[in-house]
Amino acid sequence: IFEKADVTTFLHESGHFWLEQLKADATAVGGQFGRDWDVVRNWWGSRPLELREEAVKRAKKAKDKDAAAALQSMSEAKIKAYARAGDLRGEGTMRYVSIAMHEQFARGVESYFATGRAPSLSLAGAFNAFKVWVLSVYTKLFGTRLDVQFSPEVMQVMDRMLAADEEIALVEGQYELAALFDNAEQAGLTPEKFADYQQQLADVKS
Repeated sequence: IFEKADVTTFLHESGHFWLEQLKADATAVGGQFGRDWDVVRNWWGSRPLELREEAVKRAKKAKDKDAAAALQSMSEAKIKAYARAGDLRGEGTMRYVSIAMHEQFARGVESYFATGRAPSLSLAGAFNAFKVWVLSVYTKLFGTRLDVQFSPEVMQVMDRMLAADEEIALVEGQYELAALFDNAEQAGLTPEKFADYQQQLADVKS
C-alpha cells in the first residue's frame, strides 16, 4: 500500500486508513456508514478503465507478467462488478485491482484536500494550508496535476468523515447567506463584523 514518501504522504496514508475504517464501520454498524460505503463502491464501479490501467501497471511493477496479461484482456464488466463488491484485499490476479481501488481512493483524498473547501468552519484554516501544500508538491515534484477526482457524492462522504452533520449544514448555510447580503447594512452587522464574516466565508470557499 505505501508509496514513496513525500510531503503528501500523511494525507495519502490517511486515505488508506479512512477507507479501511469506512468498510469496517459499514459492516459493523451499517446505517449511514453503509450508505457511504455504497457510494464509494459505486464510484469505483464507474471507473473500470482507470482501475484496469492502474492494476496492469501494478502487476508489471511486480513483474507478474501473467497477471498483467490477464488484466489487460479483462472485460470492463468484470472489473466493474469486482470493484462494486468492495474487496480490499483480493487474491491472485484480482489483488492488483484491489490495490488500484485502494490507491485511487487515497489519491482522491489528496485531491479532496487540494480543493481547499472545508466541511466545517473550524477546519477552514487547515484546508487552506493543505491546498497550498498539495498543489505545490504535485507541481514542483511531479510536474502534473492530481489525477484522481472524487465524484460529488464521494466528496460528501469525505465531509461526513471529517465533520458533524450540524457543522456541514452550517457551512452550507453560510454559502446561502453569502448570496443574500451585499453589505454590512443588509446583514445587520457593523462594517468590521461584516468584514470578518466575509473573510470566514472566503476561508471556507478557497
